[in-house]
Parts: sequence; C-alpha cells; structure tokens
Amino acid sequence: MKIIKLAVAAAITAAAVLVPAGAAQAAPCQGIYSIAHYGGKVEVTGGFACDNGWQPAYLVLLRSQAGGPQQYAASGMGVATYVCRTSDVWTYQLGGQVVGSGGYILPDVHCG
Repeated sequence: MKIIKLAVAAAITAAAVLVPAGAAQAAPCQGIYSIAHYGGKVEVTGGFACDNGWQPAYLVLLRSQAGGPQQYAASGMGVATYVCRTSDVWTYQLGGQVVGSGGYILPDVHCG
C-alpha cells in the first residue's frame, strides 16, 4: 500500500512540473476574407492565417436593399453561400468573426 501511495505522489509531482507556469499566448493571426458573386450565387469566404495554420472564421452574409434594414442571407464556418432567388438589386455585406475595418461590401448586385 505504501508503494502505491508513493507512485501516485510521484506522478502528481511530475505532472505539476510539466505544466507551464504562465498561460499560453495565442499565435498572431491575420484575417483573410473575400466576397464575390457568380452563377446566381453570392459567396463569402474567410478565416485566420495564423502561425500555427489556417482557422476558418464563423461568417454571416447580410443583404439589404436601397438603404433598408439588413437581412440574414447565409452563414457558415469558413464559407457562406447565398443562392439568389430574384434578380432584384441587393447590397451584400460580410459579418460574423470579421477582424478589421469591415469594408467587405458588395454593392448593387443583380444576383439572379
């Protein structure tokens, strides 16, 4: 019984030594986004290029007409695609986990 207690105490001590003293810092990341329309669709793509690889962002595609309120069009991780239902003129904007000034707008699109 004494041997088991020593082994457990040694394992706990070893684990405590392996844990870093400070909190891990996030790798520097850069947001990369695109918005385009083609073939009756509007698509946004985006994510974060980090030192430890690519991480898709949660994206929301919003749309509005002639200064009206924004409406939800689509959402997704890394990509969001809206399939147009009419050929009316709409303005599309990227939202969600967007880092930066938010200049991701596609104005006056005849989508259909």
